[in-house]
Amino acid sequence: MTHYLKFVLLFYALFISSLSLAADKWSIGFNEPFISGYMKSKGHWCAECPTNTYQADAALINGRILDLASQRHVGAFREIIPLAALRPNSSTNHYDDVIDIISIYSNYNLKLTLTFGLPIPSWISPNGSTWTPMPTSDQEWATLKNSLALEMGNLVQALWNSPRVNRTWMTTHLFIEGFNEFDSLQNTSGSTVNSSPTRAADLQNGIQWYLNLYGTSVQTLMPSVVGAYAGYGSGVADPQAQYISDYYQLYGTGLPNAHIYVRNDFEFQGYGDLLNKLRIRVLAIDQILPSALKGKLVIGETGAADRVPPNCTAQSPGGSLAIAQRDSYYAAVAFDSEINSRVGMILFWRLMNLPANQLPSCEAYFGVVHDDNSGYKAVGLNLFNYLGN
Repeated sequence: MTHYLKFVLLFYALFISSLSLAADKWSIGFNEPFISGYMKSKGHWCAECPTNTYQADAALINGRILDLASQRHVGAFREIIPLAALRPNSSTNHYDDVIDIISIYSNYNLKLTLTFGLPIPSWISPNGSTWTPMPTSDQEWATLKNSLALEMGNLVQALWNSPRVNRTWMTTHLFIEGFNEFDSLQNTSGSTVNSSPTRAADLQNGIQWYLNLYGTSVQTLMPSVVGAYAGYGSGVADPQAQYISDYYQLYGTGLPNAHIYVRNDFEFQGYGDLLNKLRIRVLAIDQILPSALKGKLVIGETGAADRVPPNCTAQSPGGSLAIAQRDSYYAAVAFDSEINSRVGMILFWRLMNLPANQLPSCEAYFGVVHDDNSGYKAVGLNLFNYLGN
């Protein structure tokens, strides 16, 4: 690293750290798999790893994060690391790749949620499946849980011991989530009936046990919930809220953490319809939370895609909006007092668009940055204006 680059990084680290991150607005940001993109650029990827990422070197990542923090006033991010790429076998890990990118978030004093995601490596999967690893037996689950908890504990310990990651930042700005969308994890039969609140609490408490053992003081979130758990059958009006309630009844730890996507019914009704439905979902979750956690919900993912026919239309999953409507929606979510009185952090999915031919679905159109990283689209601009005021 050149002396000039070191000076620039130090200057902006001091600049960002001087800003007040206590304001609710600074707890609004984006999901983006920068760590995955960096691992891919280093050749530390796997054949079965997700296709919704792209190669990105550290300079590109640093430049985009720096611009978002210093110019767009974005203060929160979320990273999902495919465990199969991080730990391909029992003797190999790629913690250094993670440290390279997390040091950027640390330098700029930004909030970061860090979680594992699919696929998991076959060598720790009880049934050998990387994408449908949830065991049906409790004994096999105990084995998998211990492996997942140990791996997260070891990764956090590596961050804690790295001279490139500030420990005070880790204590105040890093949030550890046990696993991405835990309640959607399938067994080999394709069912989510085994991804129960009991197991979610078991995993997060296992991670906390290792964090305590290693003396690493970081904040935690419950494993994120999308409402896909099949164990309730059809008798629960709000499976997502019920899952979170059960999780805390079972002594689960960490802040409440939900991925909330809403959509227009049957026909296009504008962003106001999506905003109202998001309010309703947030209120339903807030009502069931223990009193100490009310107002602290983390929306780990939310958002809407650009309406780009034929790939992303009004009927597409997750909802879609015309670009101008979507731009208004993002700012409205951030500004809405009903939502913000009940939410501690909002993370939109996602920052970067993907090439249209890379994924045959709406996911390619969720970003606010063009797929060639050339700059911001006409989406998110109202959000950036709100964050800057």
